[in-house]
Amino acid sequence: MSVRHRLALASVVFCVLSARPALPQGSSAPESDAPRRPRIGLALAGGGARGGALVGVLKVLEEMRIPVDYVAGTSIGSIVGGLYSIGMPPDRMAEELRTIDWEDALSDDSARKDRDYRRKEDDPLYLINVELGYSKGKPVVPTGLVAGQKLGYHIRRLTWPASSVRDFDRLTIPFRAVAADIETGEAVVLGSGDLARALRASMAIPGFFSAVEWENRLLVDGGVARNLPVDVVRKMGAEVVIAVDISTPLAKRDDLKGFLGILGQTTGFLSRLNVENQIATLRGRDLLITPDLEGIATLGFPRFGEAIDRGEAAGRAAAERLRDFSVSPEEYAAWKAAHPPLFTDEVPVISELRVETGGRIDPDIVSNRVEVAPGPLDWPTLYRSLEHVYAFGDYETVDFLVDGPKDRRILTISPRPAPAAPVRVRTGLVFGTEFGGDSAFGLRVGFDWTRLNRLRGAWKTRVEVGRRTHLSTEFYQPLDAKQRLFLAPGVGWDRHPRDIFVGDVLLARYLDSRAYVRLDAGYALGGLGEVRLGFVRDRSRFSEAIGSPALGDASADRAGGVLLVRFDQLDNVRIPRSGWTALVEAGVYGELLGADTSYNKVSASALGAHSFGEWTLHGGFEASGPFGGTRLPFFDLNWMGGYFRLSGLRTNQLYGQYAGLARAGARYRISKLPSLVGSGVFVGATVEAGNAWFRTEDIKASNLIWAGSLYGAADTILGPIYLGWGVAEQGNDTFFLSLGLPI
Repeated sequence: MSVRHRLALASVVFCVLSARPALPQGSSAPESDAPRRPRIGLALAGGGARGGALVGVLKVLEEMRIPVDYVAGTSIGSIVGGLYSIGMPPDRMAEELRTIDWEDALSDDSARKDRDYRRKEDDPLYLINVELGYSKGKPVVPTGLVAGQKLGYHIRRLTWPASSVRDFDRLTIPFRAVAADIETGEAVVLGSGDLARALRASMAIPGFFSAVEWENRLLVDGGVARNLPVDVVRKMGAEVVIAVDISTPLAKRDDLKGFLGILGQTTGFLSRLNVENQIATLRGRDLLITPDLEGIATLGFPRFGEAIDRGEAAGRAAAERLRDFSVSPEEYAAWKAAHPPLFTDEVPVISELRVETGGRIDPDIVSNRVEVAPGPLDWPTLYRSLEHVYAFGDYETVDFLVDGPKDRRILTISPRPAPAAPVRVRTGLVFGTEFGGDSAFGLRVGFDWTRLNRLRGAWKTRVEVGRRTHLSTEFYQPLDAKQRLFLAPGVGWDRHPRDIFVGDVLLARYLDSRAYVRLDAGYALGGLGEVRLGFVRDRSRFSEAIGSPALGDASADRAGGVLLVRFDQLDNVRIPRSGWTALVEAGVYGELLGADTSYNKVSASALGAHSFGEWTLHGGFEASGPFGGTRLPFFDLNWMGGYFRLSGLRTNQLYGQYAGLARAGARYRISKLPSLVGSGVFVGATVEAGNAWFRTEDIKASNLIWAGSLYGAADTILGPIYLGWGVAEQGNDTFFLSLGLPI
């Protein structure tokens, strides 16, 4: 054989001997001196609150020293898998996920007392807790009931150490999150990009959470396409798959009751069918763990901790099979050393703070809502800051990112603009009846034109028809970036009936009509309230509707200055369980600009509530009258009577120059309702004392009228519903029913 042929043969032999099989995507070459073990992949299913079981299984894998080479998860499985893939120990994961208030995290509602007063001042009017947005005459409908503001915060906080990693193969353990393309129904496997946003997309329950835009695709919860991602983790390179199935089994026929049960079963088909298809692909040494989660519903997050314990029990029950994958302490320690965790208990030290605004409003307005300062990051302060910016209502979510090297961490707060909907519409339906007496009905609609300029000027219009007819409009213009000083010019017209009683007998009914124009200047106190000082010019007219004509028609012109101080710290304006509210209004009116009436009037009221478990104690007062030696004209007298304002008397049965009322009560929540439906069903009682007087010398304890009520109530998405019985002195009593607060 020639030298040339010998060299060619040697080259071929060298190439053959040196060739290696290609490693699957995401894998690394095994150490040459390490004993051969199968590469293990973990497939974690979605299942909402049942996802606590996944954490329990992970605890067992750690105890048994089972190295995991790849992780893929769907929905809650992606949350648990993502945290494990960045190196968070299962015990720490259990602690973090147990302590999250999941019911709160699955809602975008911030504590009402913390919202800007401007956003909550109309809550008593529009008790239907739904706001619709319009743009160019067309409704703007969100892709979900919940945008995921709070859930996104928790995911971002827990995964911040991996915020700089854009390739999920470079995490402590290679990871994939599974979502679904809502347009095509295809499973979308996320292996790169923003980890926190990938986890959020994987858990975007269709219709409940807003869909997530990702590279020109609209993504939702991956459970509808691949709820148990066995094939995903196998494609990553897994030779053995440990699959943990926590999905909810389909209900039996006897359990399918009502349309909600049928609807739930129908949607359950999608996820259950693809789970069964994935289970069918398991083979050989693959292992399926199915924890016993009977009784724990998908949204049963108060039992998340119990699910962790059940998952741990399921892992121990599979210990014999799992032992095949266990390695020695030395080998496990070496594996751990080769996979250093990204997760850390370190509190990031912020060197620089950046605030983005999306260009819609003055950047200083957003910056003034952010309380975070350079230095060690205070998570509660960051959470409050995000909530304060989110409370503007201009953004779909307000996200944040901790990025950069350890010695120069940068915190970026980045609001994500909501779909353009400059016109917001709120509605309210009010109905009340005193059986055997009067009934009242009202339909209210409010239009709010927002973001009229960079300082967030707004134009608000309110319309009401029914027993009361009302039309008003106000332009609200903040004057500075801190949103404190403002101007508010407005005009309006209002008409409602005034009943004149003699004892229990209705003598006459007059229509009280008033047209006004006013200009207010004020100071906003954030969520606490506001102070206004304004000038008002109006004209009132009384015209007979029914009954005696003895009073005749009357009219009056009024002009003067008004001081208005309003506070609102109630947790729920419909049926409060905690907090307080107060109002003081003082007007000085004189004969100027053509007005013909001179008098001074001051009114004050307050209400407070405090709960002890399911019990709530509440109380309040109101008082009103003239001051400065003046007397009130007929059109501005004080009126008293009706349920909770001397229950047992007819609505506004009493009137006079002065009026006062004190009320105390207690109620018990007998049933708690889901947050999307309401807050609860209650029973309660009140004790009331008050009266209306024409002379100051008549204002004394012996002239108080005592009254009280027993009632049942339900706080619903349509507003509060009351049914009760009121009784007052001298044998007066009424039964009442109302939807909404008194008209």
